[in-house]
Amino acid sequence: MVYQFTFDAEPVIPQDSKQLLIALTKSIRKELKEKIGYVTASGLMIWGVKNLNIPLCIKTQFQYQDKDYKFDVIIKPTKTLDVPTLLKTAEGTRMVFQIFNNKIKAVLRDRKMD
Repeated sequence: MVYQFTFDAEPVIPQDSKQLLIALTKSIRKELKEKIGYVTASGLMIWGVKNLNIPLCIKTQFQYQDKDYKFDVIIKPTKTLDVPTLLKTAEGTRMVFQIFNNKIKAVLRDRKMD
C-alpha cells in the first residue's frame, strides 16, 4: 500500500515559491520518514508507506537563501493506494508512474543532477 497525504503550512507559502516548498519538505523529511515512511513529495502532495489516522503537525525552522523561516506543517491523510489494483487501469498506472517519477526527480535534485 501507498498512502497519499496533503499538507498545509502556516504561514502560507506563495504558489510561485517552488524552491521554498522544496526546502520546507526537506526540513521535515526525517520526521516524515519516521511517521509515514516517506517515499516522495510533489507540490503539496506527499506519499508514504505508513498510514496516519489523524492529521500530524510538525514544527520546523530552517534557512533558505540566507533567510530564517519557521513553519507549522499539517499533514493530512487523503487516499490509500493499492499499487497492484492501480496497475490494472490506465489511470492508476499513470498515478503509480507519477509517484515514482517524483521520487526519481527528488533523488536527482538531491544529487544536484537536475
